[in-house]
Amino acid sequence: MHPDETGLNQRIHAYWQDFFTGNFKSCLNYIYPPLLEKIPRKKILEGFNRTFKRKSVTITTDLATIDSFSKMVETDEGDFCRIDYTMLMAVQFSADQKTGLPKTEKRKKKRQEFMLSMYQAQYGKDNAWFDEITKSFCIHIRNKLLAIRKDEVSDWYFMMLTEHPLTTELIPSSVLLILNHDHDT
Repeated sequence: MHPDETGLNQRIHAYWQDFFTGNFKSCLNYIYPPLLEKIPRKKILEGFNRTFKRKSVTITTDLATIDSFSKMVETDEGDFCRIDYTMLMAVQFSADQKTGLPKTEKRKKKRQEFMLSMYQAQYGKDNAWFDEITKSFCIHIRNKLLAIRKDEVSDWYFMMLTEHPLTTELIPSSVLLILNHDHDT
């Protein structure tokens, strides 16, 4: 946890509590408001539900660990802090998923190998594996979260720190430069 920012620690803990329990509607209360002006709450909620509440696939997330906090960047636009974290995600496909093909062991094994290779290509060979006991694909994910508050008495809000046009539109380039440089040094 951040040694100097109790409010940030409380907000990220509450946000992740809602996220990991699937309370996605409540998660929206922690998303950076200018982002919600660009992408409506309804659309973000639909994205959460489409990803995590499908009948053919069960996706669970757990074990979020904060790896590091950047130094605080204070500007006229607000305070910013980069949070690097890891989490474990498990993806389990429904046994009754319809593929239109006969279910043979050979076909299941080929599909499993194909899916595993896709996850390994996306997340790294050492970060994705198939767990035979749970019959789940396990993925160790490293992400960056940006914590933002308007001033010292405001709540912290979050958005993923990605190379997306909305990130550069909503966050001052000087802040992004400092946060990305701070991480590289």
